[in-house]
Amino acid sequence: MAGIRADIPRKTFLARLAAAAVALLVILAAAGRPLVASAASAGSIALDCRVSGVPLAGDTYGLVCVADVTYDAAAGTITSYATRDAFASFGYDWSNMKSSELDEAAKSLASHADEKNLYERTAVSDASGSVGFWGLEPGLYLVARIATADANAGYACDPLLITVPLADGGQLDWSVASQPKFGEPGPDEPDNPEGPEEPDEPESPGTPESPSAPGTPETTWSLLAETGDVAFAGIGALLVLGGAAVILGGVIRSRSKADPAEAVPGDDPNGPAPDNDDLAPADAGEAPNPAPDDASVPDDAPDSSE
Repeated sequence: MAGIRADIPRKTFLARLAAAAVALLVILAAAGRPLVASAASAGSIALDCRVSGVPLAGDTYGLVCVADVTYDAAAGTITSYATRDAFASFGYDWSNMKSSELDEAAKSLASHADEKNLYERTAVSDASGSVGFWGLEPGLYLVARIATADANAGYACDPLLITVPLADGGQLDWSVASQPKFGEPGPDEPDNPEGPEEPDEPESPGTPESPSAPGTPETTWSLLAETGDVAFAGIGALLVLGGAAVILGGVIRSRSKADPAEAVPGDDPNGPAPDNDDLAPADAGEAPNPAPDDASVPDDAPDSSE
């Protein structure tokens, strides 16, 4: 044994002893600190995309890591989050956020990822509505539907934030299964009618013009002068008709006086003419003595003139 030890150089022996000490320290340090993400630790996310048992096939989902995580394998807990630079502007405190707060954060992060095209992986739901992402390093992942099949357009889908591994009851689950929240399609909502257009502002009224002073009214003579021949022609016609009426009345009166036979019986001043029946004798049977046809006067009759 002494000969063997004499064969080993002193410097070589000290170097090997130092290396063994360093290795021991590394093992002890690893046993006393939490494990960090490594290539040897890989997880997965599986989505069940069904609504009331009906699979939503043909939709495309995107995935991006929002934050790296460290975990304690022995305690089965997530110990810290480190937000990646692409999402650092949000400033979320992941360890102290409630479930409802994580849901709202997922919507904001999904809008940001869509705008910046940050999704790292994509997968399409199969005929059974299943979507899977495999070989994931420990981290906080955003999963969102980024394209929708025509048949599934009526179903809204909320984005999710999923931690891999999932700490549950002191255990770390590296195969995380989740179901997105879908909205049932409702009746078609009518388009919002356009509101009435706002009326134009009325123009301010201008200053009214001062009324002109009234002129001197025209006299009757001037009006007659303007009417001209029309007025005088009317007066002349009236005069002619009046004169004709006077002349005709005079002619009628003169004829009535000159020829009494033509006078109307009712107009005789001596009264109405007697009726022939009044001249007949009272007794129709007695005939009056007729007058002699030749009532000659005797020659010897005295002349009354004498």
